[in-house]
Amino acid sequence: MAHLFIYGTLRDREVCEKVLGRAVSDADLRPAFAQGFATYKVADVSYPCLLPSLGAKAYGFILSNLSDDDIGTLDLFEGVNYRRVPIEVTSGDETIMSEYYRPNELLQTDGAWDLAIWQKEGKAAFLGEDFKAEGIRIPSHV
Repeated sequence: MAHLFIYGTLRDREVCEKVLGRAVSDADLRPAFAQGFATYKVADVSYPCLLPSLGAKAYGFILSNLSDDDIGTLDLFEGVNYRRVPIEVTSGDETIMSEYYRPNELLQTDGAWDLAIWQKEGKAAFLGEDFKAEGIRIPSHV
């Protein structure tokens, strides 16, 4: 796989590198957005999901130069509630077919999710309660 659109906790360099177990270079992260999608906080946990939303734009990065081992690690981390599916994203003037992790079922959401707010208010809880290399914690409503 050439590209992965990351829109949530993986946008945080520390989290991304912890998950992958290696450094991620600036060259491997391209700012991008997905038109017609928005990032929402999943209820009962401190991570988001990306859902269709008319007129919205979800911002993130295209993460490149992923090995097959990296993909396996990311699949494990995202866990049973998410799977990789195609998505069209825009980076600069370029439209790129990528993949992203979509919820397998409709997760209950609790408002919009914002990276900067999460880094200040939710990152510690995520790293302490939700983050596991073998898969993020499943919300209680699933």
